[in-house]
Amino acid sequence: SSDLLTAATGQTVVTGSANMFRVALRLAAPALILTLMMDVGIAVMARAMPRFQIFFVALPLKLLVGVFSLVVSLQLFQAVFSTLFDEFQDYLMTLLATMV
Repeated sequence: SSDLLTAATGQTVVTGSANMFRVALRLAAPALILTLMMDVGIAVMARAMPRFQIFFVALPLKLLVGVFSLVVSLQLFQAVFSTLFDEFQDYLMTLLATMV
């Protein structure tokens, strides 16, 4: 019913959404920065060697770097996800408490 959606519930949902976006950005930041650095390096190489077909080399290289960064960050993700799971449980309890 409509009395479940109170102002406190809306505020909790907005706060939770902002926290999820913040966490997602923090988790994705290393991969985004690494990809940006690779793109800049590929652009410089393409300018320095115009006859070399750099994009045939760039795609497999980006794939390898992406897989490498994923493997390196797996331990970090494990620690982060255990903390996030506890925070998510607290968030759900708060959300359910605002609906009562």
